[in-house]
Amino acid sequence: MPPRPAKVLPAGHTEIIGYMQQHPTVPPPPPPLPAVDGPETAGSRGARPEVRLRDALLGVAVVVVATIVTGGALAVWALTSPTVHLGSPSFVIGAMAATSASLLAGAAPTLLRRHVGLRALGFVRVTVTWLVIAIAGALALRVVTLVVALTGTLVFGAPAENPQADQFGPLLEGGIASTSFVAFAVFAVVVAPLVEEVLFRGVLFRGLRSRMRFVWAAGLSSLLFGLMHGLGILLVATGLVGFFCAWVYERSGSLWTAIATHAAFNATAVAVLPLVPAP
Repeated sequence: MPPRPAKVLPAGHTEIIGYMQQHPTVPPPPPPLPAVDGPETAGSRGARPEVRLRDALLGVAVVVVATIVTGGALAVWALTSPTVHLGSPSFVIGAMAATSASLLAGAAPTLLRRHVGLRALGFVRVTVTWLVIAIAGALALRVVTLVVALTGTLVFGAPAENPQADQFGPLLEGGIASTSFVAFAVFAVVVAPLVEEVLFRGVLFRGLRSRMRFVWAAGLSSLLFGLMHGLGILLVATGLVGFFCAWVYERSGSLWTAIATHAAFNATAVAVLPLVPAP
């Protein structure tokens, strides 16, 4: 009769059998629990790898350098091209593309670091409830910014200036069906929310959050977010949007909520831009 094949025991049970042979009267320890890869979100404490503070600082430094380089390239383009000037639609679209490239450059060191991917930044599944909260918050923030603008008008006796309205005004020269306006709408509602949230919430806020409380991390990242868009009413409006994006990101654990908030807020601006009188 051929010998019976040896029985293969699960991992950990071989050690328990050896323990029982050496200590027949002592109860053996329980077998080790198998490792379970449960669902992991950006807000979970066990999420790895974490975005670190130095990732945030490096991202800001890279954005500054990239902005100087792309800004210089745009200036050379405007000075040397006979058909391009600072207010032309092609220059405005080029400036938007250069801004996106600079922000992506700031997020690149974190994304390229070993074992750090989109999931670590918060690209995980999100519930419909949180998406509804994000979009509703964006609409509420649009109302708040309008109230702030009207209050400033009453207090200072002059309408609040919005430099972006003058900057993007040339894109309407060919109407809302023109290529330039369609390109602007796609950038404002799709590209800008995605790129900016990756940097400001996925890298900057997460990096600051690893070393400080939520209020400080959200406040600092929102301040930089607002300064990137301008001063005055723009700083207040985008700062509030940035803080709310950090809050929904922190609470939901998904960067998609921040992107949805940003996209909905920008969509309201794109919708009313054709109604703004030309300067």
